[in-house]
Amino acid sequence: MYSWNPERERSGLENALKSENLDFSAAFMVVQDLHQLVQANPAIIRLETISAKTGPHLGGFNQRISVPELIQCIGAVSAYCIGGGYLAKKVLHG
Repeated sequence: MYSWNPERERSGLENALKSENLDFSAAFMVVQDLHQLVQANPAIIRLETISAKTGPHLGGFNQRISVPELIQCIGAVSAYCIGGGYLAKKVLHG
């Protein structure tokens, strides 16, 4: 029987971020999952977790970036913000 283990989940997400095979969208999704996991289980955070969240997937400052992936990310984040604002307004004002 398999039971959910937040430590195992955190470790898996950290290892995924260390992979150099992730494109921007995949790294963004892993960071989002890690962020939600840490918010729900703050006791599992470690220095390596913080390092992984801000680490190599955002590196390569002098390298080329993928504009289509950046545009896709901005669209997703914008939709998330607009949807969150709509839901907050709907919940607060009925």
